[in-house]
Amino acid sequence: MNNIYENLGGIMYKIGICGCFAIENENVVNGQTIKTKSLYEELLVVFSKEQIKIIDTYNWKQNPFKFLVMCIKEFKNIKNLIILPAQNGVKIFVPLYTLINKIYKNKLYYVVIGGWLPELIKNKKYLIKYLSRFEKIFVETNGMKEKLYELKLSNVEVLTNFKRLSIVSKEDIITNYELPHKVCTFSRVLKEKGIEDAINAIKYINNSYEKKIYELDIYGPIDNRYKSEFDLLMNDQPDFIMYKGVIDYKDTVKILKEYYLVLFPTHYESEGVAGTIIDSLSSGVPVIASNCRSNIEILTDGVDGYLYPAHDNNQLIKILTDIHINNSITKSMKIKCIDSAKKYNPSVALKPLLKELVK
Repeated sequence: MNNIYENLGGIMYKIGICGCFAIENENVVNGQTIKTKSLYEELLVVFSKEQIKIIDTYNWKQNPFKFLVMCIKEFKNIKNLIILPAQNGVKIFVPLYTLINKIYKNKLYYVVIGGWLPELIKNKKYLIKYLSRFEKIFVETNGMKEKLYELKLSNVEVLTNFKRLSIVSKEDIITNYELPHKVCTFSRVLKEKGIEDAINAIKYINNSYEKKIYELDIYGPIDNRYKSEFDLLMNDQPDFIMYKGVIDYKDTVKILKEYYLVLFPTHYESEGVAGTIIDSLSSGVPVIASNCRSNIEILTDGVDGYLYPAHDNNQLIKILTDIHINNSITKSMKIKCIDSAKKYNPSVALKPLLKELVK
C-alpha cells in the first residue's frame, strides 16, 4: 500500500475525515467529537498519517464561504471521504459533498453518530436522494438499518460504536459488596439522560431504609442548556449524591471498575449505541438502563445488565431494591460484561469500514 497517492492536483490522500475535531478547543467533549477523533486514531493504526486528511467542521458557521472553498479544494485530492456530521450538519454536508462529487467521482462514506438519522430524513426526499449516492452509510444498530431500508436506502451497513479501551481482566474485577454500594451515571449531564431519575431513585431507596444503601456519583460534561438547573439541583442534595466532573475518555475503565453499577436511565431521543454502556461493560460493571432506542440491542436483561421501560422510575427503584436484597451483582455477571465488551473493540467493530477503504 503506497503512503502517498499523486494526481495532477498534488497529493492525493487515501482518506479524508470531515467531522468535528475541535482542534482549536480541547475542552469540547461530546459524542460527535469523541467518535470523530476516535475514528481518526483507529485509522492511523492501519494507514499512515500522510494518507489521511482532516477537515475540521468546528465553528464552520463563523465563515461558511471560506469553509465551502476549503471543502471543494480539499475534496479533489481525497480518494475516500468519510463524513461524521451532527444532526444540523447533515442538511449541509450531505448535499454539499454529493454535489461536489459530481465533478470528482470519489467515494463518499457516512459514519452516523447516534440513532436519529431515520427520523430526521423520513420526510425529506431530497436528503434521501443525496444519501442514496453515498458508497455506504454506516449506522450503529440493526434497528436503524431496517428503518433506512424502509426509506428505500439500500446502501446501509451496520458499524457499531466502538472504543479502544483496556478491558478489565477477570482477575481485576472488583467484588466488594459492602454497603453503601457505589453507583454512578456516566454521560452528558442533561435531564433527557435521566440524571434526575437516577438521583430520585437513589434518594428514595436510602430514605426508605433510613440508611445509605447506595451512593451516587455523577460524571460527565454539563450541557449548557441544563447547567443553571443542575447547579440549583445539586445545591440541595444529601452527601450521598455528588457531581464528580469530567473524566478523560481514556481513563474510563480505571475509574468505572470501582463501581457496583452504572445507571443509564436515558430517554434521550437521539440515543445510539451509547459510549456509556461500552465503557461500563469494558470495566466489568453491569448497567441498569432504560429500554430507550438501541439499549435493547446492546444489553441482555439479567445477563450483563438490566432493562426497564423508559420514564418508569418505579421500575428503576424496584430493580435497585431487588439487587440490594438478593445481592444480584455477582462475579459471573461481571465476567459476562467483559465478554459483551469485546464486540465494541475497534479491531472488530471497524471491519466493515476498513473493508471498503483498502479496496
